[in-house]
Amino acid sequence: MKMTLSSTILRFLTIVILFASTSQSFQDCEKVEGKGIIITGASKGIGREIAKQLSKCNVNLMAVGRNVENLESLQEFMTSNNEKGTFTTLSIDVAKEGNPKKLVQKALTQFNKIDHVFFSHALLGNYSHFTGLEEDFDLIRQMMEVNFYSVTRLIAEITKYSKGYIPNFIIFSSQLVAEPHPTTFAYCVSKSALIAFAKTLQFKLYQKQISVKIVDVPGTDTHGLYTSHKIFYHNYNNKERSSKLGKDFDEFFELKVKPHLADVKDVAEDIILSALGNEEHVDLVEKHKRHSEL
Repeated sequence: MKMTLSSTILRFLTIVILFASTSQSFQDCEKVEGKGIIITGASKGIGREIAKQLSKCNVNLMAVGRNVENLESLQEFMTSNNEKGTFTTLSIDVAKEGNPKKLVQKALTQFNKIDHVFFSHALLGNYSHFTGLEEDFDLIRQMMEVNFYSVTRLIAEITKYSKGYIPNFIIFSSQLVAEPHPTTFAYCVSKSALIAFAKTLQFKLYQKQISVKIVDVPGTDTHGLYTSHKIFYHNYNNKERSSKLGKDFDEFFELKVKPHLADVKDVAEDIILSALGNEEHVDLVEKHKRHSEL
């Protein structure tokens, strides 16, 4: 009985400590004061949350995405959150050749230097099964363009103009890369290529003191992930069940998916802290998995 009581108390104290240490919002603004920051994929999900948390700090921030309406609401939030920082949004498709150069030139015009770049944009795909046919390779090419080539082009442009400042690149890996599945094969291929490229860059850019950090990001409780799982559920359940998609899916999501998702605010804060830390590769998947199991 004593052992059981002690275990219960220890478990309770662990949860309290974790809760107290998680502010759900980045607080250490001194570390980013006056920094030039670019966040891609900022119109939704983790990228948007990173922008919102950094907007309380006096930074020069450019939030990049494709959804104009979402970017407008983000712009309104950031400027109302802090009048001292410089906050802008840019609606642009970073995967389109030539656009990375436009983005970098606009950022340098706005704040002269680029200190941190969060590569949050990614294309997940349509959850189609791998069949080995030609259309599968078309999907891989599309994924590579968005998830791989757009990042490499943007890094190339930034390093080209990086005289006088040292940029810090934060590249997102995914839980799906470690757990590949036929329904997400194209995404896994593109992200695996990106991580291999990032690890090579860590060696290549080390002599220039340019930092490249890889962050393994867990699934988060965002609307985008909800929608993606809904498509998956619709495609891979029988017609009888998918005809009752709304009710069945919400129950499926609440019971089977949501318990395994991390809070987007917590993850965004941890990504910012990882960007400012010294580790080259940070595993947030395992960290948030441990927290959810407590």
